[in-house]
Amino acid sequence: MEKELSKLTIAALIRLKVLTTVRGYKTIIKLLPHEVAYLEKLLITLEFYVALAKDSAYPKQCINQEALYILIVWLLIICKNPFNLAMFDSAKSRADGAKTTVQRILECLQVFRKWYAVDLRMVVLIVTRNEDNTVVLKPIIDNSLETLKKSPMEEREVLKELQLLVAIFKRGKRAEMLKYAKPVLDHLSLLLKLDSPNTHIRNFTVKLVQRLVVVFLKPRLAKWRYLCGVRSLEQNLKQPTSSSKGTSQELKEGLEEEWYTPSSSDLVEQEEEEDGEEDDDIPYEEVETGIGCILMSICDKENDVRWSGAKGIGRICARLPKSLGDMVISQVLLQNFKEYAPAGAWHGGCLALAELARRGCLLPKRLPEVLEVLEKALRFNETHGNFSASVNVRDAACYICWAFARAYETKIMAPYMKAIAKCLICVALFDREVNVRRAASAAFQENVGRHGKIPRGIEINTILDFVAVGIRKRCYLDLCVKLAELQVPEVASAMIDFLTDFQTVHFDEKIRILASEALKKLARFEIDYVIEKVIPRIYSRVSSPYPDYKHGSLFALAGLLEGLFEAKLHDDSQMVFQNPGVEKLILVVSEIYPSIISKRTTGVSLFMNGLCRYIQAMAYVKVKLTNEQLQEWTDVLDLIACEDSIVYHQMVQNAYRPLMEYYKENYELLIKRIKEKYFDKLQNRDREWDRVGAILPLSCIPKEILEYQVTFDNTSYKLLAIQIIECLLSCIPKEILEYQVTFDNTSYKLLAIQIIECLIGVILDQSNPMWTDARVTAINTMTSILSVMWVEHFEWKRIFECLLHSLDDYTKNECGDIGSFVRRASISAFGILLPKFYESKNEKKIEGILDLAIQKILKQCCEIMDTVRNHAAVVMSSLLTHEHIPIKHKNLLATVFERNPDDTDEDFKKAWLFEGFSRMEPLFDLEIYRRFVLMGFVFCAGNLIQSSNRSAYMVLKHHTKSIKDNFEKTEQLLEDLHKIFVEIMANKESQLVFLNLMQMFFNERTFIKIEETPDESPGFKNIVDLIINIATSKGAPKVKSMALSTLGSFLQVNATSKIWYRVLMVMISFLNSKYPALRTRSAEHLYEALSASDESEYNSDEMQQVFALLSETSWALTGSENEANLNKVTMEIGTTLKKLYGPKT
Repeated sequence: MEKELSKLTIAALIRLKVLTTVRGYKTIIKLLPHEVAYLEKLLITLEFYVALAKDSAYPKQCINQEALYILIVWLLIICKNPFNLAMFDSAKSRADGAKTTVQRILECLQVFRKWYAVDLRMVVLIVTRNEDNTVVLKPIIDNSLETLKKSPMEEREVLKELQLLVAIFKRGKRAEMLKYAKPVLDHLSLLLKLDSPNTHIRNFTVKLVQRLVVVFLKPRLAKWRYLCGVRSLEQNLKQPTSSSKGTSQELKEGLEEEWYTPSSSDLVEQEEEEDGEEDDDIPYEEVETGIGCILMSICDKENDVRWSGAKGIGRICARLPKSLGDMVISQVLLQNFKEYAPAGAWHGGCLALAELARRGCLLPKRLPEVLEVLEKALRFNETHGNFSASVNVRDAACYICWAFARAYETKIMAPYMKAIAKCLICVALFDREVNVRRAASAAFQENVGRHGKIPRGIEINTILDFVAVGIRKRCYLDLCVKLAELQVPEVASAMIDFLTDFQTVHFDEKIRILASEALKKLARFEIDYVIEKVIPRIYSRVSSPYPDYKHGSLFALAGLLEGLFEAKLHDDSQMVFQNPGVEKLILVVSEIYPSIISKRTTGVSLFMNGLCRYIQAMAYVKVKLTNEQLQEWTDVLDLIACEDSIVYHQMVQNAYRPLMEYYKENYELLIKRIKEKYFDKLQNRDREWDRVGAILPLSCIPKEILEYQVTFDNTSYKLLAIQIIECLLSCIPKEILEYQVTFDNTSYKLLAIQIIECLIGVILDQSNPMWTDARVTAINTMTSILSVMWVEHFEWKRIFECLLHSLDDYTKNECGDIGSFVRRASISAFGILLPKFYESKNEKKIEGILDLAIQKILKQCCEIMDTVRNHAAVVMSSLLTHEHIPIKHKNLLATVFERNPDDTDEDFKKAWLFEGFSRMEPLFDLEIYRRFVLMGFVFCAGNLIQSSNRSAYMVLKHHTKSIKDNFEKTEQLLEDLHKIFVEIMANKESQLVFLNLMQMFFNERTFIKIEETPDESPGFKNIVDLIINIATSKGAPKVKSMALSTLGSFLQVNATSKIWYRVLMVMISFLNSKYPALRTRSAEHLYEALSASDESEYNSDEMQQVFALLSETSWALTGSENEANLNKVTMEIGTTLKKLYGPKT
């Protein structure tokens, strides 16, 4: 009989192991042959590999573990057959003292368990077989205990033995296990403290201890446990409850309109039966030791250990006498739910209570005490920095609610359903974690289905759907409103209280903001309650020393005030402020303002956001302000607007808009502020954010104020126009100062015109080119002003020229292309202002500017950056929809930027990201747009960003191939490339982009027709001249190296041409460069180019001598002696090549 498995068999077993991994061994094991005849064959094969495993000379890695696993699984199904293994042992073998079949199997399994990760199910199945326990059980247990005693520090060995003992005591029969239980418990004395650093050891220690205690106790369930009775959901819904006042169909369908009020008979607890049997035979000392270990485990720091302990408590209490079970429950409530107990203890306690409830060990008389703990657990939130460690606690609390629904009858749970339902609704809607919201939803559904004592429970359950509560924002802004609209008594107030007391002071800022938005939507359902109770409670937290509390309170107050105003206080916006508890709301800003001036207070950034939101709400509800208060609130926003973070700017603008409405009644205050503060900050050249802070309020000035004709008395003020000119003189460049502008001292001017003139100065100011944020804010503000009002007599040409200038902003710093933000803002401005300009039918025409604007936007449509490219495409597609804008070649452009009617801007951006370059190719044939589109392609194709350069280059390559037979179009393309190169000569990075693109063109032989007759192409000659100029003039070595590589690619043109000879001479001159890298690169390019020469020239003695000099000379060496040698070699190479390729005289 063959012992070793063949390669084919091993391959088959490995594939079977894959199937077992995917489907599980329990599925595959059913398909394996399980006849007893295979037992001996399997044993012989396994014994063969056992011998190999014991052989120290044989590497254990050579034994295929996947094949062994399948063999052991096969052995498992065979041994499950109900037969006596002793029948395989002959009388002769027993007389000779040979090993029995059981011993042979165990020996194999023990060896494989030691060396490989073999499942314990096989070992346990053998040692617990009815026929063979007496022979093998004791040695196995003794061996495990000996291992635990000898090597307590060997974690791997200890863990293996613990796993084996747990499996044995789990599967073995109590009568057999009882005699081994006490010795095993004694040997675990070192592990019972649960102080091992290994989590698995602690976990399996708890599992083993609970199995030992279960063995000590009688295998019967205690009679004192609570029995629920009917377990069918269908019967629960069909049969009328005994406590119902009639047989109302609403009660049975969970559609009650009011909360169920229990009668006195409902509060009578189920009569408890005392155990009639004696419990003197319980080994109290061992049971107490085990229970003490398990109670300790539910406070462990690891989740798995707590789970094991909780299940152990449930199993043990189900067999304990009533007095002992009550003591265990009391200990759980006492030790795990202390005021300052850690999250782990609360979690373990909740799991234990849920397991006790499931098994009926938590009697109804304990429910009031447990419910108090449950409400705290559902809201438990222990934070550690910016994260919470209490998610498991709330999830386990939902598990308790779910267990209660299944464990108790309706009449028992009726008094507590209101409290549980309100808590579950709030947690399902407003908890931060999705798994907790879903757990609460499932628990609520279970309670509705089992008990039906929740008003309109079915409708609520439909709203709190498992999928619906998965989206947090939808829960806060949509589902809670739908639930409040059901008008279930006390539910809306419960949600408001939960948000007020817990979520507005949450550690997560996003939750606090969402909570304030939810309060805004819910305020209309409980107006009086909010005014009288909630707002005073929140206001009291504004003075809290904790930044999170203060921030959340400001947002909550803002949300509630706006919600009340929108509900019914439009006619009397001061109604809420007449309440004795909230009359000081208007003083909140003055109280917090000093703390943000110093900027040293902890959480000052939160205070700033909170104040912006609070001022926005107070101004929105039209609270009455004195001039001093109005100025103070505006000062607060001005201070925050100057912060160096864009995060604040949107919130500041949202607050400015309603606050500026107050200046309609006293616009002189605003005019004075603009003149003395905002225009003064626009002159600031020391700090960019001061300019940004001065621009932001200008974008929020109401249209009515912008239309005022303003001036100042000469005796006290200068003319506002003069003020603006003086402001602009310090920040407008020379080009702008050349505009012819005059003012007379008696003229008036629109405030909007004066603001826009000042903003143009900021946009065109290049004294601080890195101040892109100021320019972006100025462009957005100018666009905002011009979009809300129309200025007939303003110089629109000047506005569009300013925006065109911004489209060429390529400012860069260490963060990258920060000028892209300016370009995006300018593109957006054109998208808004061009349609508005042409809709006005203004007599002033700007055809030239329109063409240039479209050209530059098209250039941005094939930019390097995806965000700019996509945004420009969206704006361009929008402009093409306006029929009154006279865009040239509009039909072709409409085809290029065509989009599906159902596509959103995001859909179009995704499509443009992949198709944009290929769509733009037809524009190469339009003379008006060709050069600008080509410039965009050059920048994109020549850069090093792989996501875009390849796509752009492939389109360029396809276009050049399509015109390769048309010399005029090819020459026009080269002329355009030359003009682009001239425009970007001042920028080193742009030079690198262009040089890289030209090198790519000639390396791939794109201009093969030009290569044949290069002297006949003026465009190519001009490009070569520019590249030679870059290579030979002073400049960055990186640029010179790229120029040299590009010239090297030009050496593949016709060798008889003048351009080839000129490039050759330049390359030879670089052999004597002071940079070793340039010398080496020049030699490499020369060798490659000359290697492609004609065969007659290649085989000549002179050429072979040149090859030898180029390849054998050490071009990278430095030093005076080497320089002299390089001069000599360079001169010799130059003389030889001039002789071979120079002009013949």
